Amino acid sequence: MIKLLCKGEYHNEPAGLHFNAPGVIEVDEASAELLMRDAPQNFEVYVAPAAPVETASGDADTNDFAGKGFDAPTKDKQVKAAPKKK
Repeated sequence: MIKLLCKGEYHNEPAGLHFNAPGVIEVDEASAELLMRDAPQNFEVYVAPAAPVETASGDADTNDFAGKGFDAPTKDKQVKAAPKKK
């Protein structure tokens, strides 16, 4: 079974398939191949969101950029005014 994310409404009368968006559907491999071939703009393979990382204190880490150097703002390198001649 494959999980697909349905991004748009899909209706296929001859195959008897009807899916409303947004939502996650679970179909067999043959149906997933048919849907991806028939309407690639409406379906993509669903990847479950990652679970929050627990810190040593037991709290879930909500800052996605923690420990990656994004905490401090970068230095402003823009020249504010041209140097004055003496």
